[in-house]
Amino acid sequence: MNKSLTILEINSNGFSILWDKYDGADEYSIVGMNYLFNYEVIKKTKKNFIKLDRNLLSKYLFIKVNYLHNDKESGKVILLGSSNSLELEKVRLNNLPLRFIKSFCGVSVSTTNSRMFDKYILYKKENNKYNIVVESEDFIISSNSIKENDILYMEAFVKEKDGYKLVASSDDYVCKFEKIDIKGDLILSLIVPVYNCEIYISRCLDSLLLSTLGNKEIIVVNDCSSDGTSKVLDWYKKEYKNVIKVINHNENMGVSVARNTGIEASQGEYVGIVDSDDFVHCKMYENLYDVVSKEKLDICISTTITKKANGENDYILLLDNNKNEKYFVYSYDEMFENKKNRTQRNIYFSSSCNKIIKASLLKEHLFPNMRCYEDIAYTRLIYSYIDKFGFAYDSYYVWDQRVRMVVDTISTRVSKSNDTFYYHNFYSMIMKSNIENGNKKRKKQIAYDCVKDVYDYLKSISFDNYYKDIYNFYVDLLKECNLKTSFLYNQFVVEDKELYSFLQRILA
Repeated sequence: MNKSLTILEINSNGFSILWDKYDGADEYSIVGMNYLFNYEVIKKTKKNFIKLDRNLLSKYLFIKVNYLHNDKESGKVILLGSSNSLELEKVRLNNLPLRFIKSFCGVSVSTTNSRMFDKYILYKKENNKYNIVVESEDFIISSNSIKENDILYMEAFVKEKDGYKLVASSDDYVCKFEKIDIKGDLILSLIVPVYNCEIYISRCLDSLLLSTLGNKEIIVVNDCSSDGTSKVLDWYKKEYKNVIKVINHNENMGVSVARNTGIEASQGEYVGIVDSDDFVHCKMYENLYDVVSKEKLDICISTTITKKANGENDYILLLDNNKNEKYFVYSYDEMFENKKNRTQRNIYFSSSCNKIIKASLLKEHLFPNMRCYEDIAYTRLIYSYIDKFGFAYDSYYVWDQRVRMVVDTISTRVSKSNDTFYYHNFYSMIMKSNIENGNKKRKKQIAYDCVKDVYDYLKSISFDNYYKDIYNFYVDLLKECNLKTSFLYNQFVVEDKELYSFLQRILA
């Protein structure tokens, strides 16, 4: 039997929740469906009335109340019934604050709302009518039809089976440009290597300029672009001369060298790497910096969203947040165990872009000079020198695979060839770089991790059909990295029965 649940907005910070009493109920449990579509307990109470924080409730799609009875004989908690489920959007939880900057494309608008929606529509108010300016899947919108002092309004939608549903809206905003400057010590240096990215570099730079973290510099390394990229960069360098610096390579050196050029020129306390065809949520760097400064960390990682051509989003790093925390801290050993056992999906995610790292650490350990898989090589190397990691919720780096499908970008590294030698060559470079340059105190973990990744890859390309190639690949690779038969005695290999059995066969 369902009972009614009512939510009343009492002020901008909190809500009153009221539900019908239930005979025989000893307590009530307020539960919410989070964005992973799992129900979790928010609060428990013995009353049929409670006040909850607005930000707390904003993490949920639906909430309801369960009626519980504590059975004294069995000692068990018995569920007597539940209230109706209530969609939080209907009580206007989602507000869209807007920010504006002058862009090469005219004006860029972004919302600071921490939730990601599936579609946004930006309107301009003219003669008391709202006319659509842009419809977009992205939370940052650019248009040359917007001018300063225009009145703008935004709506956000989620995708459902029968179409899109309106779930959030902004107030009317007068378009006023943010003043972006550096006042005081530099906190963050953002490194953007670019090559032939004329059509999308402005979106990337606009997202960094819209970042709510102050005192940041943006270092763009132009790796000898041959299209109109230089013209776009000249505009940004002139418009944001105190914030954006452009370094030009006289020849194309590759993404690793371009990143190293930017790192060496950086002056901030921390460094963030950004691919030119991606973009970031405006709260991302503020949230990451709050964690590293509070916990005195060398690194903090954010959620990563993959934007796909079919309009779907894949949240690569979206971890369960049962305690409604803003962040959590974990050790190298915890991270390594999670990766080894595959118990925490992608906490080890091998991108150099979804994080900020202490600048002094990066300058000691630069990117290996590779034109493919450089992120895999680099993250394993730099992680080996870090004892504690931070992860910040509600912080988003957007990895745009829509662009990668139609444009040959600087961050497109995946070979279209299935040639075994091709992969052997790059995996050899990764292993050599990691084992030679990684933290010697963690050599066993690094060696195991390298071999495990190669093993997992080879399994994915039809293990049985390529057994001979795999055999030769492994023997050669282990010998080149001076692992040989002694690698069998690595404690992490011994614990991995599947890998240990395979290595015994090929190294015997």
